[in-house]
Amino acid sequence: MKRMVLISLCMTSFFTHGNLPLRGRTYFSPRPQGTNSVTTLVGVTPYIYDPYRCSNWSMWTLNLAYVTAFTTHTIAQYFFGYNTLRFSGSMVAERPNNDILADYFGLSQTFESTVLIEPRLQNVVAQFQGYFGLDGLAKGLYFNIYAPLTWVRSELKLKETVNATGILTPYPANYMSNVAIPAPLMSVEEAFKRTVPFGDVQEPLRFGTIAGPKTLVRIADVHMIFGWNFLLQDNGHVGLNIHAVAPTGNRSRAVYLFEPIAGNGHHWELGLGASGHVRIWEKDGDQDLCLYVDATITHLFSSLQRRSFDLCKNGFGSRYILIKQFDGSGAYIRSSLPAINRTTLFCNVSRPVQVDFTIMFGYKHCDVSFDFGYNGWIVSREKLCLREGIQPNTYGFKGIQNVTLMSGAASQATESTARLHGTNFAFQALLTDNPSPVFISTADINVHSGAAHMAFTHKLFAHLNYAWQDICWNAEPFFGGGGDVEFVGEKPRNDTPNKPFMGQWSIWIKAGLVY
Repeated sequence: MKRMVLISLCMTSFFTHGNLPLRGRTYFSPRPQGTNSVTTLVGVTPYIYDPYRCSNWSMWTLNLAYVTAFTTHTIAQYFFGYNTLRFSGSMVAERPNNDILADYFGLSQTFESTVLIEPRLQNVVAQFQGYFGLDGLAKGLYFNIYAPLTWVRSELKLKETVNATGILTPYPANYMSNVAIPAPLMSVEEAFKRTVPFGDVQEPLRFGTIAGPKTLVRIADVHMIFGWNFLLQDNGHVGLNIHAVAPTGNRSRAVYLFEPIAGNGHHWELGLGASGHVRIWEKDGDQDLCLYVDATITHLFSSLQRRSFDLCKNGFGSRYILIKQFDGSGAYIRSSLPAINRTTLFCNVSRPVQVDFTIMFGYKHCDVSFDFGYNGWIVSREKLCLREGIQPNTYGFKGIQNVTLMSGAASQATESTARLHGTNFAFQALLTDNPSPVFISTADINVHSGAAHMAFTHKLFAHLNYAWQDICWNAEPFFGGGGDVEFVGEKPRNDTPNKPFMGQWSIWIKAGLVY
């Protein structure tokens, strides 16, 4: 029965999303550092498409790049729908409807603050490449392997203006405990990065935290390409290849809301590629201009990930609402906790299609070459299938309901309509489920909320290279540098987060040796 429910969820989450006002996702998927054909093409096309080789040869390159996002506000919008959020407690007079309820986070019922979200994302990538021309076996045959060693730094920086700490307003008796207790925290920044037990809320926030910058050093996947340039002539070529990717990066653990990711999310990849070029201008045998096209399409196979999810009818951010825990007889056991601790689940994640394509002009004059062009990257939306679920008849939304009665006995009251924005404490009785408790279940999970959206980016790039062709060595060294600017390409629909990606720029230097 459980398996049937999970299968049903998989189908529902991808074909019928209802009319939920989605305003944010729980997981951000950056472009994999190794999925970038620009870094493998610039500066080397005169060597890899040389029609006059008749024996085996090799080329080794090192590409050092610094990459940073410049439209980071789109990341904030991806997670929250907005760059600025307001938090206020349930006893604030004339409380705005769109404020996030501070009570859920261990903040006072009279707390008020405004939070500006400033994400940061940086990468330093050292990509090692070995290209092996197998012309001794068959003209145009080759094997290419490369692996980017990556340092990633991600941060959701919160700039908070606290208008009222509410330090003098304790939680009233029965609300969070059977006695009045002070709110333990005085800022949203504290609430997201550290855990302080209070009243019945003794289990810490285990997932979706925001706790300063996080860094990671990892090889971001190993790319292996076996191909054949079956038409290889002095004025152009056409070739096909098989592209495989072995996952060596990390996978989502969901502990941090904006976690550093190296690689493609630990997916195996397999696909096909095609390349071609044509010489469109030549002068005196020393200068020429060529047009290059390179495209690869791959499938990202299923990978076991851990993702956090919102609840369907409770909407965006409902994973941060407090829930109550009940025993087998439906009695509240005086334990409350953030819902995200139970709605963060293991799941299988795959992406049907990823495309990386480059259109490049390459100008060469003796030892100097200059490459410039366009690169596009498209990846389809993730498909998620749950591997586990919520324990049935165990948890219900606390919302703004009490945990004990006036008599001191445990309160069974739940609030199944609770939302992240909450409401005024004066409406507590009107929002109580009748009968209570009303439990949440695996069928209530909005699987779509934990899936990364489709992304489409455009990149403009340029690279200047110098080769020492006349050195009396058995090898020919070359060195160059360049940069690119990448823009978001997808226009979002009204019911999705604003941007599934961010703009970024990078600069690099590239050195190599051919022999």
